[in-house]
Amino acid sequence: MWREMLSVSSSGVSGAPITYSAYGSGEPPVFNGANHVTGWTAHSGQIYRKSYAAAPGMVWFNGDFGTRVSSLASLSGANRWYWSAGVLYVYSATDPDGASIEAQARGASVYTNGKSYVTFDGLKGIHSPLAFDLEAGTGLTVQNCVADEVGTAMATFTTPYVVFQKNVITRCHFLPGGVDGGGIALSVGDNAHATIANNSISYTDAYGIGIVLDNVTGGSVYGNVIHHTGQNLAALENYGIDVWGKNFDVSQNEIYSHGRKAGDHALYIANLNNSASYNYIHDNFEMGISVETTSAAGKTNLAYNIVSGNGSDGIRLQGYSGANVYNNVLYGNNRTDGLAQLTCVAATPVVIRNNVFARGATGELRINEAAASATLSNNLYYHPAGGAFLYWKADYYAWANWGSVSGERNAYYGDPLFAVPGSDFHPLQGSPLLGRGIYVGLSKDFDGNPVPGTPAIGAYEYQTEPSPPTNLRFMQ
Repeated sequence: MWREMLSVSSSGVSGAPITYSAYGSGEPPVFNGANHVTGWTAHSGQIYRKSYAAAPGMVWFNGDFGTRVSSLASLSGANRWYWSAGVLYVYSATDPDGASIEAQARGASVYTNGKSYVTFDGLKGIHSPLAFDLEAGTGLTVQNCVADEVGTAMATFTTPYVVFQKNVITRCHFLPGGVDGGGIALSVGDNAHATIANNSISYTDAYGIGIVLDNVTGGSVYGNVIHHTGQNLAALENYGIDVWGKNFDVSQNEIYSHGRKAGDHALYIANLNNSASYNYIHDNFEMGISVETTSAAGKTNLAYNIVSGNGSDGIRLQGYSGANVYNNVLYGNNRTDGLAQLTCVAATPVVIRNNVFARGATGELRINEAAASATLSNNLYYHPAGGAFLYWKADYYAWANWGSVSGERNAYYGDPLFAVPGSDFHPLQGSPLLGRGIYVGLSKDFDGNPVPGTPAIGAYEYQTEPSPPTNLRFMQ
């Protein structure tokens, strides 16, 4: 383990980057942004003190993240600390020299120093405000790395063609003065073309974001698993994935157990011409997918997503978020609040086709008064509680009146007959979803199976079991 910052001294070239990686086998190289603090003296009671010139942003007690308190008078309880006027104070039941106390001493674990064409492969950054700091440059890659017990795990600004892939990021904490307050796993800003793929992200607090893309044009976010992010009740709205950019593809991600308060979003998409497809967004505290744009110049495409068990709306379309919403499964959302499984208040036209709306707690589909035109067709609805569970412009309606009010053609009602309702959304043989969709130009379902000319409603085509062979002979 190195208690120093890895600072890149020179650039590679396109096609031949400089690579920093482990030599041989074994544990990954660890770059620790903190120093051990020893030589404590008793201050008062169970409070100990140590001269420490600069205020540390983070302190750890035997590997556990410490809590900073606002005054010396409030310093009580295990794993708490305070800094003032060049002195670090900790609360400890015994002499802290017998424990392992570490205080943040460096701004980053790994720092690109403005260099280009650099790859980090298989490194580990811990105990720093920012584990991997990719400043400026171009052609930077972080892969197979670990960031643990940090403020923000990986961040880059004005760095075109950046790649983050196959990393493990966990335990990102609040940090006053850190990158957006800390608690962010991956942050990309003011960038052209970013690829964020197949990362494992968990346990972020403070700002509580798994992945944030701010003012980014072009790229993809795919194959990431994000869970238990946004775990701080005091923060602003939290996001599992937050895309504020254009021409971005968000696909094949799984987000679950995100958020702890009203206003949290598992997947938030803003700006122009983005798409979200083949994502599994489930069992989050509040919103599933939110789309909000400030311009009517482009559309967002939402296709073949499974959105289930979220506390608020499964999908919400707002602002100028014109959208094509095709072949999604919305099941059992708005458990604790929200108006419907899909709520549309978009000021530009939307097209909603081939979707399943089943077992929403309060409602299935809501097209608000403020919404522009909505074209509906070939959706299936199922609301066993009955009553008026569909909303069109000004009022709620029961199923019997839906077609005449909304103008939806080829709308269906009934149990979709999922393999395991709530967890496995493949249609069983005989499901009313089969062969009742309308062709919308998509070629593969959630599993990657080909979509026929007349597709199923929902996220899956039905796959028949192969017939057993008739000429099989067993030999001994």
